[in-house]
Amino acid sequence: MSHKRFDEALQHALRALELDPLSHLANNDLSVILYCSRRFCESGKRALEAEAFRPGYAPAYAMAGMSETGQGRFAQAAAEFRKGANLSAAGILTTWAG
Repeated sequence: MSHKRFDEALQHALRALELDPLSHLANNDLSVILYCSRRFCESGKRALEAEAFRPGYAPAYAMAGMSETGQGRFAQAAAEFRKGANLSAAGILTTWAG
C-alpha cells in the first residue's frame, strides 16, 4: 500500500474517532493504521485507549503487543500478548460453558 493510502486511511480513522471518541473499535482501528504506518509508539497508546474504553478487549492487547514489538521491546510485547491471550481463552471458555 502506498504511503498516500495510509494517509487517507489515517484521515478516515481520525474522522471516525471524532464522531465517536469513546469507541474502543475506532481507537483500535486507528491503532492498526498507525502500526501499519510504522508509528509504533502512537499505535500502542491508541491500543491502550481502546482497552480503557472497553476493559478486557483482547484485540487491544494484541495491538499493544505488536506496537511494543515494533519498538524492539520484546519483553513488554510478550506481556501484552499474554494478557490478550488469557482474555481470549477466558472468553471462549465462558462462551462454551454457556
